[in-house]
Amino acid sequence: MGLFQWIKKIASAVFLDTVSRRIREMRTLREISRHELARKCGISFIKLLCIECNLTNIDIHTCRKLGEALDLSWLYLAGIIDEKKPVSYGLHKLREDLKREWIE
Repeated sequence: MGLFQWIKKIASAVFLDTVSRRIREMRTLREISRHELARKCGISFIKLLCIECNLTNIDIHTCRKLGEALDLSWLYLAGIIDEKKPVSYGLHKLREDLKREWIE
């Protein structure tokens, strides 16, 4: 395995760890059961359990659905931003914020 594959593998592991940890933390903070969150997202309880325990990959579509159910931006759940922004905070708002920071 080459260096690029190792870097990709490590980045993927960090991403999945961040997503699973943040989903679990926010679900428990909001006192939502796994069954209730899975139902709100239209995914199975087992799928949610595997995501929270970092046993499976998660796609952006599922990450967005989980963000909507938790009223959080999927960018926070994915570890792209560290602030807990509302679900309406998407890539376009991130782009605007980054532009504003560079100008100031």
